[in-house]
Amino acid sequence: MRRKPSFRPSLAETKRQTQQALDYYRLLSAREDAPRVDVGAKAKQSRTGSAGSSGEPVEADVMRAVSQLLARHPDVVVAIRMNSGMAFNSGGQPVWFHRLVRGRGVCTDFVGWLRSGPFAIECKRPGWQPGTSSGATALRETEQARFIEGVRDIGGRAGFATSVDEAQRIIELRPNGGNDA
Repeated sequence: MRRKPSFRPSLAETKRQTQQALDYYRLLSAREDAPRVDVGAKAKQSRTGSAGSSGEPVEADVMRAVSQLLARHPDVVVAIRMNSGMAFNSGGQPVWFHRLVRGRGVCTDFVGWLRSGPFAIECKRPGWQPGTSSGATALRETEQARFIEGVRDIGGRAGFATSVDEAQRIIELRPNGGNDA
């Protein structure tokens, strides 16, 4: 049985914890005028989204865990994190973060090569189910499903993952490997 990836706290979280400890020790100090040491910690921002503000996992948590899995999994030869969207350069022309030159659908969050061939994984928030979104989100998910289908058509492993366990099932080609669309 493989170990699940462990998470190291971010630098911001480490600074927050350090600041809390320093403030605690300052309060315990016998000196009433003990100076406050400031390590530059910023207040933790609450996550936006349907589940983020309640402390439940969100899509970013799934992507972080999947990224760590792909970085360490012995069958993964190359793993690429794809960002979506575009920005405009100083001349007002669009610059795409990624764009399919040939193929079908919209590229998934992760693409790459396993020892056995290509893979593609699209991360979704825990609890997500295919066909439950609407509007532009539903259209994008349909296009992502087309990309996943294309990877499967050439013998690759692909799917939607709402957890690191589902992503692992996809790349290891085990039953119930991610949500199908």
